[in-house]
Amino acid sequence: MQEQIKTRLDGLIDRGEDVTGETVKTALCLACRDFNPALYRYATNVDEGAAEGNEWLYDVTGLEYDSDEFLVRVALAAECEWGAQDQIYYDFEKLLLARADLRVMVFDGYRQPGYNEIFQVFAQYIGRCAHTGVGDAWLFGAWTEEQFVYRQLHAFE
Repeated sequence: MQEQIKTRLDGLIDRGEDVTGETVKTALCLACRDFNPALYRYATNVDEGAAEGNEWLYDVTGLEYDSDEFLVRVALAAECEWGAQDQIYYDFEKLLLARADLRVMVFDGYRQPGYNEIFQVFAQYIGRCAHTGVGDAWLFGAWTEEQFVYRQLHAFE
């Protein structure tokens, strides 16, 4: 799913769209659909048809249900934050609770102290959290006013 997310986010730039929390959440929902059309997508303030329902725990969530409508898989848990550094970290901490195939954090990388430093702090959060499991998959996307810069992380590998 990471490639679908990068393609959709980079597509915002290719089409000259404004990069906002709303357009990013729409892109994440569409990436979920691209990855697996059977995933139910939950997000608020997205383009019509991008999600089946409103925000469900996280800014964007991709869920798989079985034929009896039991939740069987959390494919994606994502947070998007365009606020200050403390708000970015606050939203990121929510993802530490997620048991998902992929956890995604998209943020305004133009903010101080800069996206590389923020990526490093994210890795520290992950490494210090007692609930982090070997191989937990993460994708960080920082908007830099010109492009998205990505970092992928698999915990303890």
